[in-house]
Amino acid sequence: SELGVFGVFGNGVVSRFTHEGERKWSRWLGNPPSTMRGYDSGHATSPVLVDDVLLAGFSKLFGLNPRTGETRWTGPEWRDFGNLAVARVGDQNVVVTPMGSIIRPRDGHVLSTHLPSLIYLGATTDRDRVYMSGNPAQDEGRQDTRNTRAFQLLPDGPDRVKVEALWQRDVPVLFCVLD
Repeated sequence: SELGVFGVFGNGVVSRFTHEGERKWSRWLGNPPSTMRGYDSGHATSPVLVDDVLLAGFSKLFGLNPRTGETRWTGPEWRDFGNLAVARVGDQNVVVTPMGSIIRPRDGHVLSTHLPSLIYLGATTDRDRVYMSGNPAQDEGRQDTRNTRAFQLLPDGPDRVKVEALWQRDVPVLFCVLD
């Protein structure tokens, strides 16, 4: 981005740096979550810049002004290792959370909660398609296959998104042993 590089650190600090490494701003998002989903500690979510809003997950999902670091909105609880994925529904960008929510980045409005939840991972998107593969919350212990699903996101009025299931398959997990 022409704004530079953003980072969210394990102590709750989010910062903006120029491409030359000069710090433009830093701020603290608060105490870390007491536990993360699927593991008892740590933090590993990257920030995402979309529609001139910096999205940062740390205890809650924050929508920040990327130029100043000021909070534009505070969203739902955030205890995930997986990243946000950007999709397009009609004429607007949306973000898909590992918890299965679809959120409008400009104001933090939750447009849907009808996608499945993933542990440790985030979705992959291509325009209005969402692909989720990996550790669904209800299948945390499975090792031999990963349930993989595809969905289409459709406009459903100004403040909702309809989620339509396209397909579902169990994909074998390939293990590689390095000597």
